[in-house]
Amino acid sequence: MNERDLENWEPDEDMIEWAQRFFDSIPIGGIWSPEGSGVSYVKTSKDAWSLLRMMEHPIATAHHTSFKKLFAAIDVDIMEDSNSNIRL
Repeated sequence: MNERDLENWEPDEDMIEWAQRFFDSIPIGGIWSPEGSGVSYVKTSKDAWSLLRMMEHPIATAHHTSFKKLFAAIDVDIMEDSNSNIRL
């Protein structure tokens, strides 16, 4: 996918169901770094993740935008501040 495709991407029902199961299975403090995306997130609570790192590249920014849509679809907050505390 190119940047424009990623920015226009919307999660479908199958993706939303997968995301709910997948993200629920990761423990608080767990890290998700989708291969090739240029971004990493850490789970800070049951319903929140924090951006841990992001490469300075347009495709990484586009992936992050898509991932924010996916997290929003499952009612999970993404905090842009990588210094967020993990709440157990």
